[in-house]
Amino acid sequence: MPEGAVLGYEDVTETALSGDGQRVVLTSGSDPSGSNPDGSREAFLVDKATGEIAQLTSSAYVTRASVLSQDGQVVAVTSQADLDGDGGLHNPQGSSEVFVRDLGDPEFRQVSDGELGHLAVGLSADGGRVLYLKNLGFFGAFGGPIRVADLDTDEVITVVPDAGTLPSTPFQQPAISPDGAKVVFRSNYNLPETMPQNWVNVFLYDLDTQTLTNVSNFGDLEMNESAFAAGFTDGGATVVFSSDDEVLEGVPAGTVRTYLYDIASATTTLLSDRAPGVEFGQLSPDGTRVLTRSNTDPLGTNPGGADQLFSHDIATGETTQLTRGSYDATGEGDLLTWPAAQSTDGTVVAFNTYRDLDGTNPDHHYTAFRVTTCDPPPRPDNSIAVGRAGAPVGADVYSSAPRPAQRQAAGLAAGQTATFFVEVQNDRAAVDRLTVRGTNNGSAGYRVRYLRGTTDVTAAVRAGTYRTGPLDPGQSVTLKVKISAVNPAAGSGHTVDVTATSRANPVARDTVRAKVTRT
Repeated sequence: MPEGAVLGYEDVTETALSGDGQRVVLTSGSDPSGSNPDGSREAFLVDKATGEIAQLTSSAYVTRASVLSQDGQVVAVTSQADLDGDGGLHNPQGSSEVFVRDLGDPEFRQVSDGELGHLAVGLSADGGRVLYLKNLGFFGAFGGPIRVADLDTDEVITVVPDAGTLPSTPFQQPAISPDGAKVVFRSNYNLPETMPQNWVNVFLYDLDTQTLTNVSNFGDLEMNESAFAAGFTDGGATVVFSSDDEVLEGVPAGTVRTYLYDIASATTTLLSDRAPGVEFGQLSPDGTRVLTRSNTDPLGTNPGGADQLFSHDIATGETTQLTRGSYDATGEGDLLTWPAAQSTDGTVVAFNTYRDLDGTNPDHHYTAFRVTTCDPPPRPDNSIAVGRAGAPVGADVYSSAPRPAQRQAAGLAAGQTATFFVEVQNDRAAVDRLTVRGTNNGSAGYRVRYLRGTTDVTAAVRAGTYRTGPLDPGQSVTLKVKISAVNPAAGSGHTVDVTATSRANPVARDTVRAKVTRT
């Protein structure tokens, strides 16, 4: 995670990412660029390549739901203001409407108009088509007819135009294909009418042929009640969705799984067929990586069991943990937005959270973060031995909370010193720099010193600022941990945890423990 907070301010919402991962668009009620003193919620563009932050909207009205084209050149926002400024459709009723702007042009263009309002939800890869939903008026529920505006022809296409009388929020979670020719969405509406209402399925609508396909229900299988998280991958050739119902014959219900529907062949397969061991996740737009949110600890870096984001490289089978820790700021749970925004190849991810992931968010504002996968994944590896001739333990065991196989112990009489040798190694398949921190716990009366050779590095290790310098793959440095029994009580104990952290990705950590007991 070499890059952290994009905007460390309050009230950041709706984060979008360009295909190359260099541009982030979000809405915020803060003033990161110095041009929003009234604190109204506005849209901002953060360009990581140049470091510039540009405010895209300016009004006393609420702006939300920013989306960005894959080429990073077109942004669509939802606003109660009249952003087009040239007469246009106007927005005198102050409803939430959709506005689009080419970032090479200073003006917005209004593309929707209606008393109840609309919500921008997607753009084609080149920004030529914008996808939006109508507000049905049920307490601000945007789930009405799906529409696609073609910005070149000014044509507005209604998805499933002959749907007739609609139930509440019949169309949800729509997404548009990169070429702008198809839309996928979930619905509890009886499409076609032979299906019972309130069974939730995923549908694919072809805007050119006006054909509708149910991609989550097949043959004589029982109707699917809970399909969700629909989108496109493989450059738009494949629909991806998830369900805990029986989608494929022989695959039992009860476990949430992700499925891939190949549009050309009309066949469906499991995500785990493509990415062995991965049953659920969000595929990158090009289909090469899977982003998952899980409370498991596959890498030894999530001992607390909180929800974390992991990125899995399908080709290499390698997984990188992108987030760490947890923080419940509201008493309603630890928020970590899902699904998250991904670059085309999935190596850059943007999301919002209250967590302080990189030390820039100590007040735990709801902050947008942009992180990268740091391929190949960083992997610090510590081992520890008692004395120079002792057998080391902990090599190739990775955990930020020391496991039994990462611990060594020694007994001490009063006035004696035990010396532990900690080898800090870079197991990454690329050069990395590691930071080392030592943490003491236990009874008083013990003195702990850290040495590199004959150089005392105690102050830096205690502060967590000791750095190894660049290490080639497999290269290591050795630190001596000296624990002296100055005047401890008999039977007392003291532990020292030594943690190595990758500077390429601070989530990647490994810890060993030295323990002494006063005999």
